[in-house]
Amino acid sequence: MYENREDNESVFYEMTPKRNQKTETPILSEKKLAVYGATAALLIISAKLYYQNEDYLKQLILETKLVSYEDILTDGDVMLTYVWKNSVKYSQFWLPLLCGILVTYFTWLMVYLDSKEPGIQPPSPFSPKKNRSRSSGPLLHLNYVFPLLLGVSVASYSYYKGLSLEY
Repeated sequence: MYENREDNESVFYEMTPKRNQKTETPILSEKKLAVYGATAALLIISAKLYYQNEDYLKQLILETKLVSYEDILTDGDVMLTYVWKNSVKYSQFWLPLLCGILVTYFTWLMVYLDSKEPGIQPPSPFSPKKNRSRSSGPLLHLNYVFPLLLGVSVASYSYYKGLSLEY
């Protein structure tokens, strides 16, 4: 495009806009200097006011007691007692169900992890459809039905025996 270097330099300088040194604004103007000075003065004044009134401000902001510690302890004790009494009262319903769910979960986990390839051989009911259709046989294998039956039987037996937290 350009044949020699001198032509390139002259074209580059012609394309660059020229600046007038007299009209450029100074780096730090009087307005900026005034803003910086006012900010520094406000910081100094606010720090001085804070350190003069530090005790009063801490007492006003941080140490306001809305409730005494004795009230919190007694209210917490009352609430804990109420919750515990209700959980014991209704434990004959939720405790056997919780035991059945936990037995189902742990038995399912043992069967799942003990399989040849967990979730694939044999496929679990929660496996993707492509893994379930690849294997021959039933959609729900007996390996995965057994934990469900075990959990239901544990929960039923616990209901029958009246398992609860009451004594």
